[in-house]
Amino acid sequence: MKKLFYICITLATVLFSCSKDDDNTPQAEEDATVEICDPDGYEKGHAYVDLGLTTKQKWATANVGAANATDNGSYFKWGGVNAITSIDDEAAEVKLESTEDSLTMTLAAENDAATVNMGGKWRMPTMTDMQKLTQQCYLKWTNNYHGTGAKGLVVYKAKDSNDRGKASLPNGPDKPKGTYTLADKHIFIPAAGCYFNEKIFSESTYFANCALYSSTFSVSRDCAWVMWYFEEKNENTKFRGIVPVGTNMQAACVRGVLD
Repeated sequence: MKKLFYICITLATVLFSCSKDDDNTPQAEEDATVEICDPDGYEKGHAYVDLGLTTKQKWATANVGAANATDNGSYFKWGGVNAITSIDDEAAEVKLESTEDSLTMTLAAENDAATVNMGGKWRMPTMTDMQKLTQQCYLKWTNNYHGTGAKGLVVYKAKDSNDRGKASLPNGPDKPKGTYTLADKHIFIPAAGCYFNEKIFSESTYFANCALYSSTFSVSRDCAWVMWYFEEKNENTKFRGIVPVGTNMQAACVRGVLD
């Protein structure tokens, strides 16, 4: 069935308003010379890392369609399995399946961009998977991932229980108990932006913008859920969290997970 999705960012998002330094010049990471952690394994040629989540999911080390961890990869319309070449590409015929939760539904396998493009047991993360990732890991923003110049979010396997859910983002560092370098287990989510109101929603307006689609559809809100982190330059506003969004977000990247 075809669905019309409406924008509905709610209090499920954590909203911050705070001051920031005007200097956004990329700085070299202090651990840029260390060897990046090895993946824990491969599924159909795609690397994954075990971040120690209680749900046992393993996360892919790169976005769907990406050549490496710092590559943005492909952009998809929600429920679409073909990378878009233009925002005018036809929307997918979306099929949804029931879940144990009457308030949500999930994409059918044929509409799951990770399942179709990565093969094997890969699938898109659910809203719950994304919540566990952000609640049980330590998140750190970088302007220069491993000296590549790539901006984005480094998601570390937490070394200390007190670090779970902490996020050191550009305008409000939350210092961890443990010491983290890129040699530690982590994934990198590049600031790939997303298509929003027919424009690429990225660094022209925002310092930080990471967006990944989930496979979860909110029945009550009539829209899909997204993991979204962004910082607005002009209004000094920051959103971070798992949010329900609709047609205003027209395309975003996808990351695969394994059970």
